[in-house]
Amino acid sequence: WSPKADVIAYLEPTTLPGQTQSTPGVSILRLALVDGNGQRLYPDLPNQQFPNGFLAWSPDGKRVAAVSAPAAAVSSVWIVEPGAREPYKKLADFPSTVQWLKGITWTPDGSAVIVGQQEAMSDIVLFDVTR
Repeated sequence: WSPKADVIAYLEPTTLPGQTQSTPGVSILRLALVDGNGQRLYPDLPNQQFPNGFLAWSPDGKRVAAVSAPAAAVSSVWIVEPGAREPYKKLADFPSTVQWLKGITWTPDGSAVIVGQQEAMSDIVLFDVTR
């Protein structure tokens, strides 16, 4: 739920065009938003895949931090502002030494996101989102 409890953001399994749900390996996870009545918001939001992903709302409820953690590729963190002209902004890619992302949250003022990761050198990383 958003901080105002008026919107739900979630990762929705979506079948790729021309395929069926029964065909293995064609489903992707994409960001979806609905209001409290289940009405889809931002239906024209471009498709962006978030395999093994997870989300965190910004404190002001205008943005969502989204993690993409594919099994065989580089993980990344995105900032999504659904109503913006360019809704997706990649914040960072993680080095291949990062074995697994553990969680994400925002700082209370919404100026940065904090990502928990599993790596030999450090486990918590802070990313400034105001630049």
